[in-house]
Amino acid sequence: MKNINVLVFPGTNCEVETARMIRQAGFASKVFRWNDDAQEIFASDGLVIPGGFSYEDRGRSGVVAAASAIKSTLERMAAAGKPILGICNGAQVLVEAGLVPGKNSDTPQMALARNRRQKNGEILGSGYYHDFVYIKPTGKPCAWTNFEAVLRMPIAHGEGRFLANDDLLASILKNGQNVMTYCDQNGEVKAAFPINPNGSLANLAAISNPQGNVMAMMPHPERVPEGQKIFESLHIFFAQVQAEPKPEQQSENASPALHILPKPELPLEIFITQKITDNAERTIEWAMRRAVGNSDLQLRRSQYWGIATTENIETLAKKLLFSGEIYNENKEGALVQINQKWFRVDKKELIATDKQTGGIALLAVENDDIVGEEKTTSLKKHLGIDAQITSGVLWEFSDIVDSEKLLKSALLANPISWKLFETTV
Repeated sequence: MKNINVLVFPGTNCEVETARMIRQAGFASKVFRWNDDAQEIFASDGLVIPGGFSYEDRGRSGVVAAASAIKSTLERMAAAGKPILGICNGAQVLVEAGLVPGKNSDTPQMALARNRRQKNGEILGSGYYHDFVYIKPTGKPCAWTNFEAVLRMPIAHGEGRFLANDDLLASILKNGQNVMTYCDQNGEVKAAFPINPNGSLANLAAISNPQGNVMAMMPHPERVPEGQKIFESLHIFFAQVQAEPKPEQQSENASPALHILPKPELPLEIFITQKITDNAERTIEWAMRRAVGNSDLQLRRSQYWGIATTENIETLAKKLLFSGEIYNENKEGALVQINQKWFRVDKKELIATDKQTGGIALLAVENDDIVGEEKTTSLKKHLGIDAQITSGVLWEFSDIVDSEKLLKSALLANPISWKLFETTV
């Protein structure tokens, strides 16, 4: 009997039902932790990375797990033709690790970006969303999609929108790597919400690597009986492999490059930090130390708000800070930059101050800044503020780091869905 084992990270929460579904499909299954013996994990006939919130989705969903040491074992398994499935958070791990859509380097080619639920031009939401959806196999049958049916199954994610550049998307569709597609109950593919629940390009619900043994999917097949078809498909896959092994294929596209750009100047910038321990800051710091080879590196994270406005800037800054829309003075600290001058917040006043920092600072901003877009709309609606808001995350480094290693890690920004700006902050 083939063993299709389950790999979990800190924060995984779907391993029990995943292993149960695998056994019901006729395979043996046990649960491995990310730090178990790598050779034992590699000895699995196949592997499933289930859903949950690995490392609490700190930094970006799946990115810390993708940067862990077990990544090399996953790469070896994929290259050996063993079937690997990532479900929801597991899909995010596979995309961030570069195992799908398949490529010749070890940085992401795609992104699973923040949801964009939009209808008739109105943004309905961008955060966590759960509902039942319909999906069907499309493209070329892969290890996990050797069946024909429209399946109804749940989704539950905040970052599930498949994004790729135009050339890569065309290649995915040409190669048949678009292996599962969102549709209606009759199998008709429509781009509008809620049939496409997150704004995913080409209604992508799952993609595979070119070889067809690795699949990343956002819906949860382990949560409904009809999802068993996904796992039962492996019986056909193993029979085909024994009869005629598939030659290894390579993606046609090189990985996109991540560059550090000069930061645009805005008249008002607000930087929000946590007064208590910032767990996302500590976790990304731990992963970054390993990525750049500096065990003493320290990071500082700030929520960034950049504001373009024609209003009186100091008056607007106070209105924003004390509205509760972007800042909670009970648990957060705030620094404000107005026309290159720094201020701290003290008892509802802005007090001139100096901003001290060492090393470099990088600002990460999503290409599709839906958070800034939502905040712009909210502030105009609730406070009558007419301003263009940019949202981002500022990372300050205690030491100068190897920029090539930093960019290669993709810890701060996925090259498909984010931009990195250097700043003098």
